[in-house]
Amino acid sequence: MFICLLIYQIRKWIHLLTAVIAGIAAVGLALAIPGNTYIVIASVMAATIGVIIQRIVMRRKTNHG
Repeated sequence: MFICLLIYQIRKWIHLLTAVIAGIAAVGLALAIPGNTYIVIASVMAATIGVIIQRIVMRRKTNHG
């Protein structure tokens, strides 16, 4: 069910990149952190990285034309 919801949310490459980062971070953190807090940490990390990448891309677009 969650994979289906994710697929319908992916509209641009940045959404896909953020989802991949969240998945990789969640798996990595699950191995290092006990309990379920790794899910929240991975989500916040991926969202932050996604926003940073999106801002960098937007700045490049406005600077180049």
